[in-house]
Amino acid sequence: MRKEDEAGDNVEKVQVFADLEELSEQAAQTFAAAIEDDLSAGRDPMVILAGGTTPRGCYQKLARLLQSFPEGCRRIRWFFGDERWVGTDGKESNEGMIRDLLLAPLNIPEEHIFSWQAGTGSPIGRARQYEQILKQQFETEGKYADLLVLGMGEDGHTASLFPDGWAMRGGAPDPTQDALPMSPDLPGLTAAVYAPRAQSFRLTMTVAFLKRSRRVFFLVSGQNKRQTLSRVLKGDAQLPASWMNLDQTRFLVTRDAVDTSRV
Repeated sequence: MRKEDEAGDNVEKVQVFADLEELSEQAAQTFAAAIEDDLSAGRDPMVILAGGTTPRGCYQKLARLLQSFPEGCRRIRWFFGDERWVGTDGKESNEGMIRDLLLAPLNIPEEHIFSWQAGTGSPIGRARQYEQILKQQFETEGKYADLLVLGMGEDGHTASLFPDGWAMRGGAPDPTQDALPMSPDLPGLTAAVYAPRAQSFRLTMTVAFLKRSRRVFFLVSGQNKRQTLSRVLKGDAQLPASWMNLDQTRFLVTRDAVDTSRV
């Protein structure tokens, strides 16, 4: 493993790993240690997870590590940073993947898993419903996420904050009518998003909510992310992932995702 200071302020800001297997192992150990620290300190950890392909190996390894303290695991509350507009049994469902690889092996009680319930009702309705859940779980108790895991797309999106996305507010036939362009300043805690390039609806937490997290980790792999990652680390405000490049953010990345001249 090699560490790079591409963010310029902390040698631990970016950690570079040989491949996805090594990244997954280290990420799982890092997350397990953070959760165990919070449990030992008397906190009931609030964890927000990302979907996508890169975190899959990490979640499998994390499940094995967390099985060593099953009683503590039942105190953790699990949330999903974003979701596609599919049911949990759909192959593209973030929640479905995370349940299969992490939550089911740990026998997490259902009342500690907070679902978007995507694919039924309307995207706007589900976004509003999840915002109420977040208010109940966080704001009324004065809490914040203890651990946030994010991914990054080749286009620079993170969660379902797409550069060309629209946060919908009404039910117009054209999803971009009566909608807000993607921004780090979207109001509220959640948004129903229409992504024109994918021609699909998504549900996501907003930057305003995500940025409150105590610990933020990006997991990034693949040569196709190299140029985008470089822009994010330089703070390119056109890319939503840059909006989450905060003081408490760390990047765990594979070697092929960074400029090889710096590795």
